[in-house]
Amino acid sequence: MNNLVFYMEKFVYSKREDNLDLSFIPANTRRRLNTFDRHVIFMLNSCFDENCGNIILSSRYGEFRRLFELVDQHNEFNESSPMMFSSSVHNHILGQFTMLKQRTIPTLAVSAGEESFINGLVTAVTSPQKSVIYCYADDVENDILGMGFRIAKTGIEENKYLLKKSENGKNFDTNDAVKFFEGKGGNLSLNNFCIERVK
Repeated sequence: MNNLVFYMEKFVYSKREDNLDLSFIPANTRRRLNTFDRHVIFMLNSCFDENCGNIILSSRYGEFRRLFELVDQHNEFNESSPMMFSSSVHNHILGQFTMLKQRTIPTLAVSAGEESFINGLVTAVTSPQKSVIYCYADDVENDILGMGFRIAKTGIEENKYLLKKSENGKNFDTNDAVKFFEGKGGNLSLNNFCIERVK
């Protein structure tokens, strides 16, 4: 893979305890959203603009709590709720978001185990669209539930990043990634990749 250049137009992250502004969602829809859904929709909405050509969601575990509920339901009653199943798949919330925005935007859900974040980012950076929203989220024990990015092919130099292969990366940590994208540290090394801020 050649080195990839991308520009960060917007960066947001979401903490578990954050009081999210979801007033743009109708109340009857808002009531059906769980923690994961709420944080993903909040981050997508924070990064959204009319130029958005693609939305990519990456998650290692996806709707983990709903999956457990489905398994328990199947074990106890030997059947599962079709509605609960449909809302447990990774791309469910992307469909909800595009319906809320009344836009027909291509969406993609990525899950690649420990490398979910970097695989989602590579997918976003190599997307043919000029403006892409990329969101990474997992509802696990971590304080930070997810991050949202608006990525562009061109932009101003101070928002320029370089994504390249690396031999000595470390495991992904949400806290390290947030610090890096907030401007602390010159690079973020993870798995087999390195992200550098171009100065």
